Amino acid sequence: SLAHWMGAVRGGGWIPREEILGDAARRRVPDRFVKQAADVANPPTMLLVVQKLLDKTKDTEDEMFAEVFKRAYARLDAWCGWLLSSQSAEKDGLFRWRGREDGSEELLHANTLASGLDDYPRATP
Repeated sequence: SLAHWMGAVRGGGWIPREEILGDAARRRVPDRFVKQAADVANPPTMLLVVQKLLDKTKDTEDEMFAEVFKRAYARLDAWCGWLLSSQSAEKDGLFRWRGREDGSEELLHANTLASGLDDYPRATP
């Protein structure tokens, strides 16, 4: 839910790409995928959910949604600010998703975990 992800916002607005909950889950994830870098993000598809919820509730006076957005606003704002600063490209108004696997130049199919399409095969440029 939106409230859950807003609860995952860390200092500076970063949201971890993955949440590995519990020792049993952690044992199933290869070590190289456990550590996450605070400059790597998944594409901000959560903004589509926020927009949909706002569109759905703009003509209602539903106190529950109003309260959720009121409580989430500061975290949404921090997250958006982090995205704008950490994922921006050299050219204004463009973004560049980081997170391609180290040594990807030598790999035929490098992992690009931040793409949101982790297992989609793509060749090395």
